[in-house]
Amino acid sequence: MTTTDYELFSPMKQDCLKCFKYISSEDIVFTLIQRNAGDQIPLNSNHNRIFFIIEGKANILFNKYLNNLESGSFILIPRKSDYNISITENSFMVIVNLHHRFIFCEQFPFQKLHQFKKNQSETPTDFYPLQSNSAISLYLQNLITLISAGIKCKYFYEVKQQELFYYFRSYYSTHDLCTFFSPILNDDTDFAELVYQNHESVKTITEFANITHYSVSGFKKRFTRVFGISPQHWMRKEKAKRVYNEIINTQKPFKELSIQYHFCSVSHFNRFCKQMYGISPAKLRS
Repeated sequence: MTTTDYELFSPMKQDCLKCFKYISSEDIVFTLIQRNAGDQIPLNSNHNRIFFIIEGKANILFNKYLNNLESGSFILIPRKSDYNISITENSFMVIVNLHHRFIFCEQFPFQKLHQFKKNQSETPTDFYPLQSNSAISLYLQNLITLISAGIKCKYFYEVKQQELFYYFRSYYSTHDLCTFFSPILNDDTDFAELVYQNHESVKTITEFANITHYSVSGFKKRFTRVFGISPQHWMRKEKAKRVYNEIINTQKPFKELSIQYHFCSVSHFNRFCKQMYGISPAKLRS
């Protein structure tokens, strides 16, 4: 299996490239990489990442312990970690940058793993690779095909990450998932879920801080550490997603949308759209 096996077609159209949902460099979730024996992989990412070894072998050094990874296995690498990955055999990998909300299913939100971890008598290891099964392997093959074809839609990326977590929930035990995700299961997990549950109902950072029982400065520091960007930037991007969906999927007057999303005027609403999408709301809708 090689990456060229999957470079079958290129369906991207100009209207896709101009779409607000077309991925930017900061939103990339899935990356395909090839490395040769002897290469090192830098791990200075602001995101938690899952490394799927499709082909080849690698060594991972962490806390002075050397661990081996072979094709068919995958491992979680926490953001800004002290892990070191050395390629020992020419390798092809799929890297998943985890920066969307983690939900296994409606009945099993990610923070449940944190509660499960708290109830365990033993401390989970910091290195716990899992083995791909047939469902994960088929998922990865499909993902490689589509990404190699040039598909870079934010919506597609979000759906594919959610699909991956559904497979995790379906095919791996709670204990395995708890151990695998243990390095990122902490109070930040609960904080992130609180943010996701309330972000559509708050209008200011001060309101957010009050909900989470932080001072404004304390909330900003905690938020930036957990999400990797400032709360102002994150809230603006989330607002842009909701406004975009309203513009293209409804026929609500722009004045109504400007009131609904707390813009001080229609002209302010128009400026926001031009800044975020590059065109006016009227042109976006048409």
